[in-house]
Amino acid sequence: MKNDFTYQIPKDDDEYVDHLTHEFLWPFQFFGYEELRKQLWSLTKAVTAQDPEHDYKTQDYSKVIEMLKELINSAWIFKDRMKREEYTPPLLNVEWVTNPFRQKSKHQDPDYGKRNRPGVVAKGGLQHLGTQEIKNFMIALDDFFSRISVVEWCLLLDKWQEYANKWDSIASSGWDDQPLDTYENLLKLVEIAYLVRDLSYCEFLQECAPHNEHLFEDDYTIIHLDAGNTGKYNPLEHINWIMHRYNATLLKQEIDDWFDCSIEKDQIWSKAEPGKLVGIYEDVATLLEGAWLLTQGDEVPSSWLDPDTYEHFEGPKLEEGQRLKEHHLTENQLANPHRALSKIYRRTGVGLARQQLRDMLRWALQKEFKAYNPFSELRQKLFKIIELLYLINIDVCSRWTRPLNKETESTK
Repeated sequence: MKNDFTYQIPKDDDEYVDHLTHEFLWPFQFFGYEELRKQLWSLTKAVTAQDPEHDYKTQDYSKVIEMLKELINSAWIFKDRMKREEYTPPLLNVEWVTNPFRQKSKHQDPDYGKRNRPGVVAKGGLQHLGTQEIKNFMIALDDFFSRISVVEWCLLLDKWQEYANKWDSIASSGWDDQPLDTYENLLKLVEIAYLVRDLSYCEFLQECAPHNEHLFEDDYTIIHLDAGNTGKYNPLEHINWIMHRYNATLLKQEIDDWFDCSIEKDQIWSKAEPGKLVGIYEDVATLLEGAWLLTQGDEVPSSWLDPDTYEHFEGPKLEEGQRLKEHHLTENQLANPHRALSKIYRRTGVGLARQQLRDMLRWALQKEFKAYNPFSELRQKLFKIIELLYLINIDVCSRWTRPLNKETESTK
């Protein structure tokens, strides 16, 4: 019943997330995610064993059974509440498309698959949720409750508690002839709860949870792209921010000056103070990481490819005549910059080149010794990456419609 004192939390309010998820995540207050998984496996060994001598047959599992029941009941409430209130988190409606920049299979290093699991999977070690279930956890919840009802799940757990301290195995007694399947389904529910908790921390109401978030959190992977402060995990946005200040020719000239200054002991950085050199280094390193990040992941949200969705979009700084006059790319690379980018990062990834960039910066600033290596190969690689990113940024910018929309609105 609604009255004047009934407070309806707006669905675009952060409090609404707590309203939805509070009960579902309550068991995690008593058992952390890792501990609950550990206790569940220990319980499974107890109910399936027939040897009373094992220590796990003598443990008290009443608390973990209670928490699992609580998790099942609260998961049902969570699912039912979203249905009754006709609410679907926007992130469940994200359209995922094939990443046009993804690294081709023959160019991938052995760790590509492990590295490109969704961020929440990498952080939580999720093993039982499928790709589509991670994108939409309601699929997994529906599947869990389609097997048996809430009441039946709780009755089954009562039998598990009984057989946790019995000599008999629950399977041989006929109460649960597939206890490992039961374990995997319960573990899946625990993983769903972890997923919901992680998404609620990562702005549950936003359009998309960053699938590559873990790459930013590993210091050895991404250092210069600032997603922690900006909240932007789309490398195309970072690239766009830099490429509106430089066209390919200008940035290559800056790299030439910088590298020449590093290689020659007696050459002076004469264009500006060392602070500018450091700024150029940061821009180049960001582009180096951004280009690598573009190649990671088989799918991306469709909004990432749409500049109309960028919070801060900048028009590109065009080459004279709007074409690359002097370039280091072959005709095939010019025609297919996506494939060319995939091949460039085939072996070295981003780490080695980034270390060499740091060396070049140190040599350019110190002037105390001469670089032992001109790094001509690195220079050529950077030139190609910059030319490819220039072309890619131009292509992305060509889809920007907001200026046209604004002009249209102003004429109404």
